[in-house]
Amino acid sequence: MHGLGCFENDDGFYHVIHRPINVLPDDRERIGTRFLLLTKRNPNEPELLSADDPLGPAEDSVYNGSLDTKVIVHGFIGLAGSWKVDGHEFLKQGDYNVIIVDWSHGNGPPYTKATANTRVVGAELALLVTTLQNATGASPADFHIIGHSLGAQIAGYAGERLDKIGRITGLDPAGPYFFHMPTTVRLDPSDAAFVDVIHSDASLPFSFITNLGFFNEKGKCRPLKHITSRAVQCCGVMHRTDKLYH
Repeated sequence: MHGLGCFENDDGFYHVIHRPINVLPDDRERIGTRFLLLTKRNPNEPELLSADDPLGPAEDSVYNGSLDTKVIVHGFIGLAGSWKVDGHEFLKQGDYNVIIVDWSHGNGPPYTKATANTRVVGAELALLVTTLQNATGASPADFHIIGHSLGAQIAGYAGERLDKIGRITGLDPAGPYFFHMPTTVRLDPSDAAFVDVIHSDASLPFSFITNLGFFNEKGKCRPLKHITSRAVQCCGVMHRTDKLYH
């Protein structure tokens, strides 16, 4: 695939029980991933970045390589527009580059195709981070990817291609087609210098092994409301977990 290498359906992506339908991802053009940059200089009008040439004419970009970068990735059937609220929440907490990953043309049903598309979006995100680092001198340690559902698996695929980014936070990482699969297929501790996961249901058969995990109150399943904006506090300073859920 242009600029990203080849994606093959080898045995690692198939399991007769846990991943019985193994399909190839769509191409980049069909998925149409967009990277939307918010900073204190442009909190309401996101700058569109390209994974291949993220800054364009560097003097025209508001991206600041000396700042920490927060990357927010939505999940299955999620829409990027609602996640701008979470970008604003981060900007209230500090001076950051906030990048919202919009892959809403590739995250719809069937679920099996969406899971395959996460591989491409993760590779595109890794390419974006690499080119930003090369262009601005930004440190890998300054990148923090926050992914919800399938977005957490995208974060894992991106981290696998990068040289130890600082942190990945998985918010209810998608389970079907990832649980009980090899670490190359799912989010795991080797994908970043620090990997933490927040679960809303302790009854699920989690196979993720992370540096740090959180469950909501009593480990019971409760609906999450604005999950990333609630998690902004956790992603900055570890507050009490009962403040993260509604």
